[in-house]
Amino acid sequence: MSTYIKQIENKTGDIIYPQTKVSAIYDTNNMNLQTILDTKIQPVTSRITLLSNGWNNNKQTLTVSGVTATNSLLVTPAPASIQVWQESGVRCISQSANTLIFECIMIPETEINVNVLIF
Repeated sequence: MSTYIKQIENKTGDIIYPQTKVSAIYDTNNMNLQTILDTKIQPVTSRITLLSNGWNNNKQTLTVSGVTATNSLLVTPAPASIQVWQESGVRCISQSANTLIFECIMIPETEINVNVLIF
């Protein structure tokens, strides 16, 4: 390892290397990284239930606040519902404003609890 370390400064003259200081790192719009991190929208979690009598032509539509047509989602069965989810071939097939549409291969006989993480 070299004993010589060159300092790197940002646009405002703050030393950003070897110092680790997120408030000293700026993007191309001159906004510091700390401000960017503080203002980012945090993921939202939601738990919904697919009812056994809610299926129509092997599809079920549920309202989920915060879902848009373009945001990223992670949709998974709750641990107690994994087996029924898998056996029934359930999957989320569509998203739009506050709506998720699910499809199944075989209509489950019990309800399925689903966890939704919205980014």
